Amino acid sequence: MSTRFKPKALVVSLALLVGLLGNCGPTPEPPRVSGIDVKPSTTIMVGETASLTTKASGTDLQFKWTVARGNLSGSTTPSVIYTAPDSPGPDTVTVEVTGKGGTTVQSITFEVIPPPTEPSTPIPTLTPTETPTPTPTPTPTITPTPVPPLVEIFPQAEGGEAFVFKNEGGELNTRYVESTECRHSGMFGLRLIYAMSGEGNGGWGIHWVNTSTGYFDASGFSEFVLWVKGTSGGETFQIGLKDTSGREAKVESESLVIVSSSDWRQVRALLSKFTGVNTASIENVNIGFNPDHGSGTICIDDIAFE
Repeated sequence: MSTRFKPKALVVSLALLVGLLGNCGPTPEPPRVSGIDVKPSTTIMVGETASLTTKASGTDLQFKWTVARGNLSGSTTPSVIYTAPDSPGPDTVTVEVTGKGGTTVQSITFEVIPPPTEPSTPIPTLTPTETPTPTPTPTPTITPTPVPPLVEIFPQAEGGEAFVFKNEGGELNTRYVESTECRHSGMFGLRLIYAMSGEGNGGWGIHWVNTSTGYFDASGFSEFVLWVKGTSGGETFQIGLKDTSGREAKVESESLVIVSSSDWRQVRALLSKFTGVNTASIENVNIGFNPDHGSGTICIDDIAFE
């Protein structure tokens, strides 16, 4: 029996093959957020305003702005107007940028300061004699400008910006806190609450992309140091360094420290462990989590290159 050629079946098979090949494209990457542009400054007096514009790239981007204490003119556009609260102190603004590849979170901290006061000069008191005795002018009390929480926990981050990253399956909450349980020294510590499932990952870090040089030069240092404390003990994480050429290396915390819930432990990571990274041009340093780290809460403080 001879087999007859069936062109219709061949066309349907080719169409299915093309459809399957079309679904093998690369997975979209999360939006890239290089920073938040602030005008005029992140140091602002109570009640004053500043414009914020997120620098994001990607496709089908959606924006969600939130603020801890002040007010925003909107919440779903790339640019918003921030109005400082009526009381001085730090205030954090956060934007979540969502695209086809996931969500990227970026935060910036304002230092809200009180308006300047003009000391009054008292009128000199005259004695009954013809020669008046002047009353000395009191020395005005100078109130120091509050130090931003990021700079307090990581002084070398001055000029840099904090950022948060996470993908689908990763949950991360970051907060500067004043409680004694979550600060090793000074006024603030950083609390990181994380939960990673499936292929989820995320973390917190500092980048120097928007500085005059675009990087931090750590070539004069030999270690990256921080203090850590957990809520349960035994928590794990990874420390990452990335240079301006895109080379990145990570070191697991369990090779450096056993996290305790009762006392603070110092982590000292040799920069030589970050193989391939040019320490003379660090773009960012980050504390990251993946499914191997599970979920938990840690506090970190007193970060430094030494």
